Amino acid sequence: MKPASKVSREDPSDLGDISDPVNADLLIKHLSWRPTYVQDSVIEIHLKSAPAFIQAVDVRHDSSAGMLGSLPIELLHLALSHLDFMSLYGLLRTSTRARFIVEALPAYRKIVSHACEALAVLTRTKLISAHSATSLYTALRSESCSACERYGPFLYILLCRRHCFHCLKHDRTFRVINREQASMIYGVSLEYLKTLPYFYSISGGYRESEISHHSQRIELFDEKMARDLGTKVHGSEEAMLRYAETKSREILRPSWLMRTRADNQGTTSVLFPSLTPQGEREDGLWCIGCYTLRRTKGANGVSPTQLLKTVLSVF
Repeated sequence: MKPASKVSREDPSDLGDISDPVNADLLIKHLSWRPTYVQDSVIEIHLKSAPAFIQAVDVRHDSSAGMLGSLPIELLHLALSHLDFMSLYGLLRTSTRARFIVEALPAYRKIVSHACEALAVLTRTKLISAHSATSLYTALRSESCSACERYGPFLYILLCRRHCFHCLKHDRTFRVINREQASMIYGVSLEYLKTLPYFYSISGGYRESEISHHSQRIELFDEKMARDLGTKVHGSEEAMLRYAETKSREILRPSWLMRTRADNQGTTSVLFPSLTPQGEREDGLWCIGCYTLRRTKGANGVSPTQLLKTVLSVF
């Protein structure tokens, strides 16, 4: 997958009218697509407007920002960038001067302009206060998966890490478990679990999840952090596994563990755009050639070179 202009198609074989002169945009349009199975695999929210806490700005006082107003704007932005969005919103509402300061903050301005859907997801999962403006802005200006360096169009909302579709499915560092699973597998009590960051799932269907429809909102924890906490609580990983074995031998079976981890797959991530060095938004597209190769190589033995010639021959 490579970053490109936004195009979405259910059927990648539908190339449409390609009689126009070939140019870069036309090549991108007809050689790439955004598969719906990817969008259906993660949290998806369609916004008609910005999240309520951003658009409903009611400035309480038409006054200065107090002592903050006497500081250089560069110093203010350096300090304010470490605040989360709810804190920035609270400051923004205090006065017209404070509103000007916050809305001029590059991290705030760019996130609101390009990633409102992510802000809405963070609000609904109760993570809006968990990440600083700098953390989100850093993720927005990056395009690489934090695990494998491929193009990563998703944001792991719990830890604000960008990742790719492959790592969403196969890398355990992007997996979460609920409270009961953490207690059974790692022997961690609710008291200890509450010391870890967590979020509330959004009900709905997730294609990659083993549960076809999540009807209830549940607390979800990062699996690796829960495992590390369990090791700390029990003194060692061996002691933790011995505890789990006393609870139930069934939970130590690989099939049970894999099924448990897949229960919540997709509930952890949202499509997240990236910004180029020139400040242009990229949403990312999938290559039709790679898609076709995966579907035909096993049956017809099509090589990448043959595939490329076939795809480009339409032009």
